[in-house]
Amino acid sequence: MILENNCIILNEYLTPEEVARIHASSDTIPWDEGRTGGNQDDPDASGETEDEHGLNEDLRVSQIKWFDRDHFIPQDINNKIIEGLQIANQNADWNVNIDYFENFQYTSYTADRGKPGFYTWHTDHGGMKNQDGTIRKLSITIQLTEPDEYNGGHFQWLEPVNEFNQLTNERVVDVHKMIHTAPFSAKAIGTMIVFPSFVYHQVTPVTMGTRTSLVGWACGQPYV
Repeated sequence: MILENNCIILNEYLTPEEVARIHASSDTIPWDEGRTGGNQDDPDASGETEDEHGLNEDLRVSQIKWFDRDHFIPQDINNKIIEGLQIANQNADWNVNIDYFENFQYTSYTADRGKPGFYTWHTDHGGMKNQDGTIRKLSITIQLTEPDEYNGGHFQWLEPVNEFNQLTNERVVDVHKMIHTAPFSAKAIGTMIVFPSFVYHQVTPVTMGTRTSLVGWACGQPYV
């Protein structure tokens, strides 16, 4: 799918006070290791701590917490996040129909655990349907850490379409030209990044400090 906009950035969308309340809401939730997708049952979800599926430090090094019915984000902040997603959905001209949000994930990438925290290239929707027949359609990530508290941890995404226009057998595709990096201003605390869940993206290694973010997925019926 060719998009005019692959990513929408709402700078400092949440206030520092709202971000502090998200941190406080996460305090009672236990940490788990960040996992990767890859099978019909989503391994990057709560309740998967008993097996090793999805744990691959060549692909991802992070720690996560899950907000759920017992541990939740304050309702006013939840509503504001949903409103921000709808603003991005309209501004980008995606016009995606959304039915509900999955549980939010509180994610930490740190340089202090022996190996820099990162998550290499991946998509949040690889074609598989949820048990109710829906799919992830839009993804969000919200910055919860001040930019001077860490180095690295850049959000990047791929826009390959221009590299394949007028492609000939002799032409070599330069992958680096496909990589787009969110501007430094997008690291400001409270900034919300929204993108279609099928867009390839990554978080580069955190080389100093800790980068914390809130991640979420908006789901709806499959594209037709």
